[in-house]
Amino acid sequence: MFTTIALSLVGAYVVWAFTLFLLQDHLVFPRWAMGGSVLPGPPEGFEEWAIETDEGRVHAWFLPGVGANATSPRGVVVMLHGNGMLIDRWIGEASYLAGMGWNVLLPEFRGYGRAEGRPSEEHLRTDVLAFIDLLEERPEVDTGRLVYFGRSIGGALATQVALERTPAGMILQTPPASVAGLAWRYGVPPFLVRSPFDTIGALRTLEPVPILLIQHDEDEVIPASHLDDIMEVVPDARHVVLQGGHNGLDTPADEQRFIDEMTAFLGEVAPAGR
Repeated sequence: MFTTIALSLVGAYVVWAFTLFLLQDHLVFPRWAMGGSVLPGPPEGFEEWAIETDEGRVHAWFLPGVGANATSPRGVVVMLHGNGMLIDRWIGEASYLAGMGWNVLLPEFRGYGRAEGRPSEEHLRTDVLAFIDLLEERPEVDTGRLVYFGRSIGGALATQVALERTPAGMILQTPPASVAGLAWRYGVPPFLVRSPFDTIGALRTLEPVPILLIQHDEDEVIPASHLDDIMEVVPDARHVVLQGGHNGLDTPADEQRFIDEMTAFLGEVAPAGR
């Protein structure tokens, strides 16, 4: 009887693991679960850019910084959102950065919003690099002052992009040490994850760059141990802990501190203007 029970448990686990393997893209990229309307196009002042991929058209929004022009090019912040967001959600933050003089690029993820195709680590990395290449064509953009700002899985994506295009600095807000490392919470081994987003591995490989690492003290998605592991790899990073869950901060004071820390970091590592 014991053998029969053991075989039944093993069989059930295999079915469970195989099911999660098939459904993992829906778990890692839950675009199907996002509510709210999708804007038909970019808001006033934003430009829509597009690239053609083998899966269809993928877009991004570009917002020129105040005072940026061919004779006075400014730095650029590439904003990479979380897996439960769209670029539509970052209009306010992008406008704030543009008001500081920064050009802002908001690449969308494949399969999100109006973008066609299916998201994966490789697809997202390739698309972001393609949009960064387009920045070279803009005379008001100084790509020597390139900063990545990634939230959650967008922070992990930022480190993967940095492996091929080194930035002047990175702002990583609530990033996972690796997405594959979260697989055990579902009872499956990390090697089954097709989009591992290995933040730790990327940071170990990268040339040292200034990093602002932002942690939320009540994050229910990314365990605090992930931030601890990241700090072990980049001990010189500026580490800021704010009060809040994964998707938001608790108080206006924490929101203001986030703005202050981001503003100070950007001013130190790559001022928008000369």
